[in-house]
Amino acid sequence: MISCSGLICDGNYLHITCCAHITLYAKDVLYNIRKSVLYVKVSPQRKETFAACVERMGIRSGAGLSLDVPTRSNSTYKMLGRALTFRKAFDSMKAFDMNDKSLPSDEE
Repeated sequence: MISCSGLICDGNYLHITCCAHITLYAKDVLYNIRKSVLYVKVSPQRKETFAACVERMGIRSGAGLSLDVPTRSNSTYKMLGRALTFRKAFDSMKAFDMNDKSLPSDEE
């Protein structure tokens, strides 16, 4: 299976364009996460609704939502970690608040 080039199937199934698609997908994911965090943080009512969703989902976390800062290299990592912690709460809030189109949808 592995040829003298070191690639499986002599690299016949390696597509560089796939890497570009992954990068574009990652940008879309980051955009949607940022938009979701901002959606919650800009309104006191949404913060309360989100807190209720966190409680309803049984999420125990000492830290709240975090938005990344372009000048801080580790802030995107922290934002993603916290968003992952609260994923079920985001899903619950989305189901609760289906009429508000400012929350990112799966189609975006």
